[in-house]
Amino acid sequence: MTRGKTDDEKAAASDEWYGTDLPGWLGRIEACVVELSGAGASHAIGGSLSYADVCIWSLLREGTAEDAALVATAAAECPTLNCIADSVAAHPAVKGWVASRPETAF
Repeated sequence: MTRGKTDDEKAAASDEWYGTDLPGWLGRIEACVVELSGAGASHAIGGSLSYADVCIWSLLREGTAEDAALVATAAAECPTLNCIADSVAAHPAVKGWVASRPETAF
């Protein structure tokens, strides 16, 4: 995406992604989840933890500290997605895995 770009071009691409594109996509996902599960739901599909929930958590909560802050800003208007991410983060198995996983570049 930014290979061969100048620092200014990379900054502009990042600003566009986190400021425009990502909030738009998250808004679409939020609308779908609300339609399926209701506003403020703690699960995207059904009443228990699913792969969809883990994907939402990973998208919104995993990453570098800088990315996490930018994603949090992009997701500010998505209360249901944030509720799902918080629910996954609070799950005992997820908490245990996060606490014990090895440090990697990814």
